Amino acid sequence: MPHWTHHTDPQAGTYDWFEVDEAGVVARQASFTGPSHAESPATVAASRAELAGCREHFGTLGVQLYEQVYGVLAAGAPAPGATVQAVTDEEFDRAWSHARWYRQCKVPNTGGVLPNGTVLTGTVTGAPWPRGVTGLFVDVGLSVPGFLDIGELSYDVEEWPREGDRVECEVVTVRAANPQIRLRLRPAATPRSAPPSPRPARP
Repeated sequence: MPHWTHHTDPQAGTYDWFEVDEAGVVARQASFTGPSHAESPATVAASRAELAGCREHFGTLGVQLYEQVYGVLAAGAPAPGATVQAVTDEEFDRAWSHARWYRQCKVPNTGGVLPNGTVLTGTVTGAPWPRGVTGLFVDVGLSVPGFLDIGELSYDVEEWPREGDRVECEVVTVRAANPQIRLRLRPAATPRSAPPSPRPARP
């Protein structure tokens, strides 16, 4: 049966929430820089099961990218903090949800192994839906797939690269959702064309 604890150490500036499994190992961790998780930046929002899934599917690069997005999970049992308090699963889940949102939406992808702006060359391998509905998959020669977002492509679908074309792309961000990791990309050199002009109103 898992249990949940809240560790606070104001001197060190750490405010950690842990879900601990039956073996005493941290299963999930949400960490913040301040006492109010609703108002403080999150430094960690990581899950051991997700990390294992990333390692299995994407190898070392998957682990590095997962930690780039969600921070580094405690290695084993949580270190004792200045104050340790038992909390309910509902209390933990509130902190966890905010930490996940913060790490996904508020932390810019400016460091790590593939920061924003990294230029990669790859091959267009297709699309999840018919052309023009969404973006394109790109094999960039790494263990994680790339995806050219529709918002970064030309308004004219005929200008899109086709399956088998080589493309040069920039990393826009890294998306990690268990167990998938994907590099969101945009064309490196070609600016997006202007939207089509509106049709004139009929008299």
